[in-house]
Amino acid sequence: MIRTIGVIGAGDHMRQVLLPAMVAAGLRPSVVAARTPASALAAACPYGAEVVSGAMEVASADVDAIVVAVPVDRVASVLRDVIPAGKPVYVEKPGAATSAQASELAALADRSGTRLQVGYMKRYAPAYQRLRMAIADGDLGPLTLASIKWAMGPFGGRRGLTDWLVENAVHAFDLAGYLVGPLRIVGVIVREIRGEHVVLVQGECGENACFTMHACTTGPWWHDNETVEVFGVGAAMRASNVTELELRRGDEPEQVWSPNFSIPVARNLTGTLLGFVPAIAAFADPDDHETPGPDMHHAAAVLRLVEEVAAVAGAA
Repeated sequence: MIRTIGVIGAGDHMRQVLLPAMVAAGLRPSVVAARTPASALAAACPYGAEVVSGAMEVASADVDAIVVAVPVDRVASVLRDVIPAGKPVYVEKPGAATSAQASELAALADRSGTRLQVGYMKRYAPAYQRLRMAIADGDLGPLTLASIKWAMGPFGGRRGLTDWLVENAVHAFDLAGYLVGPLRIVGVIVREIRGEHVVLVQGECGENACFTMHACTTGPWWHDNETVEVFGVGAAMRASNVTELELRRGDEPEQVWSPNFSIPVARNLTGTLLGFVPAIAAFADPDDHETPGPDMHHAAAVLRLVEEVAAVAGAA
C-alpha cells in the first residue's frame, strides 16, 4: 500500500489537480522537484513537503512511489531517471511523446520490474464506470454503435494538430477503447478552420459494432464539451459532460444518474467525478480496485491510434 509520494513537476495541473487528488486519496506528498526552485517550493509548502533538486533525487528519496506531470517533451527523460529505482510510478497522460517512445519506456519498466501507470483518469469517472458495466452486463443488448464527442474551445491557432491530438484529444481515444474497444480506424477527415482543428474518425469496435469520434477546438470553452452515447438494440445510454448518465430502453421511463452537488462529500466532488481521485487511489492500492491502471504498453497503443489520425492529416 502506497502512502508517501515523491512529486516531479509543479505546473498548474500538478498543483491544482493532482496534488489535491493525492491527498483526497489518502497519500502524503513528501518530496517535490521541479524545473525551478520557486515552482517546487510553491507546490511543496502547502503539504509540508521537502524540495529536492531533480528527478533522481526524488527517486532516491524515502518515498513509496512517484508521481510525474511534466511537459510531454520532458517526460521520457524524467522517466528514464526514475524507472530504474523500481518504485511505482504514476505519470500523467499521454505518458510519452510518441508511440515508439512509449514502447521504449514500457520495455525499460518491464526490465526494471517497475509498475508504471499512465494517468488516463477518465476511465475511472463514476459515470463511465457505470456505462462500461452496463455494456459488459448486456443491459443494452448487443453493442451496435458508439459516438464520442470531445470538444475544446479555440486556442487562437496556438496549438498544432499533432500536439493537440497527443496531449488533449488522446483522452477520447483511450476512453473509446476502454468503453467499446478494441478500435479499428477505417476513415479519418481532418479540417483546419482559422488555425483550429476539426477531426472526424470512423471505425469498427468490439465484434460487430461501429464508432464515430468527433474532436475539435472550435467549441465553446465554458459549456458542455464531452458526450458519449452507446447504442445496443432497442436501448441506449448517454454520458453528458462526465457528470450525468441516462439510460433509455424501449418504452420504459428514462433513468438518470447524476451527483448531488449540494452535498459536499467525496463522491460528489470534481476530483472524484472526473476520475482523478479514484485513478490515484487505484494506483496506491491496485489490489483494491477492479479497474487496472493503464500501463505504458497501453499508452503506446493509444498513441498509435492518434498517430494514425495525424498521418492522414499530414498526407492531405
